[in-house]
Amino acid sequence: MSVKASKVSTKHGDFENALVLQAENGLYIKEDNKLTLVFYEHVNFVTWDDADAVQKVWTEALAEWLEEVLDEEDWEVEAPKTEEKSSADDPAANPYS
Repeated sequence: MSVKASKVSTKHGDFENALVLQAENGLYIKEDNKLTLVFYEHVNFVTWDDADAVQKVWTEALAEWLEEVLDEEDWEVEAPKTEEKSSADDPAANPYS
């Protein structure tokens, strides 16, 4: 997701009104003629003041959260186990049980 952030604070300095692209390992921050990759361990915070940017980021965050919740193995439903009925032709079957 790419969106313009009002402020990005990192351990290496702050960026204002920069285009931010969230990647797997960090944030790509694009300024005029400069592109910087800041690893997530070095990001303090990101703020968005524009209403459209806030809505876009919030929608993406909710979608990612919902995807994680629905992908959990705990939600998988197992079919109930049914007992095999013994056949009258089966010599090991007890007809009186």
